[in-house]
Amino acid sequence: MADPLLPTVPPGEGGYTAVEIVVVLVIASVLSSMAFPVIESVVTDVRLDVAAERLGSDLYWARIQAVKRNDVVHVATTGPGTYEIQSVGARRLAANVEFGPATTDTLRFAPFGLTLSGPATYVLTLGPASRTLDVSPAGLPEVR
Repeated sequence: MADPLLPTVPPGEGGYTAVEIVVVLVIASVLSSMAFPVIESVVTDVRLDVAAERLGSDLYWARIQAVKRNDVVHVATTGPGTYEIQSVGARRLAANVEFGPATTDTLRFAPFGLTLSGPATYVLTLGPASRTLDVSPAGLPEVR
């Protein structure tokens, strides 16, 4: 016996039809396919920014070590996405981020903090996107 307090739904009037569900799924897939390139671009930009900031921090640290030790400290690129800081060892850029063609091979910091090799430029690439990190003759890195 039916409960008099619960409303009853006539047969065939409850739920969604298969056509309505398919329409909603098609609209959702179209919207997500339009958003995917934007999300991918944002992820690429963030990955490049993180890699450039980390490299800048490492270069700044190498400069500080040169002053602290009163000795020359070398930073050298050793591969497409790797570099080595003297007395620290090898470091790697973020996944799939590589040094571009205009990158300085070796940077030397003097005991007084300036670069011995003049200004330096590091170009980081990830697919078609890139970031440039410049090191001034004063030894200060700047991402642009």
